[in-house]
Amino acid sequence: MKIHVGNVRRTEEMEASHIENIIRAQVDPTGRRIPLRKTYENIPIYIRNPSTGKVEKSTESPNVIKQGYDYYKSSK
Repeated sequence: MKIHVGNVRRTEEMEASHIENIIRAQVDPTGRRIPLRKTYENIPIYIRNPSTGKVEKSTESPNVIKQGYDYYKSSK
């Protein structure tokens, strides 16, 4: 089974953004919340056009906030 490099990059970028959001939620000790990154913009993807059979380059901006994860949970 082959894994397309674009899929690996997409997964890595989304996981890195999740960790970034965890850090953003904990960084400011004043209590002011640093906005979370909601999407990762313009990840290159390659799609096979069903009409022509050719592979075409595109981009996507997936949501990187994990559903149900409490980024601002207290660490008491």
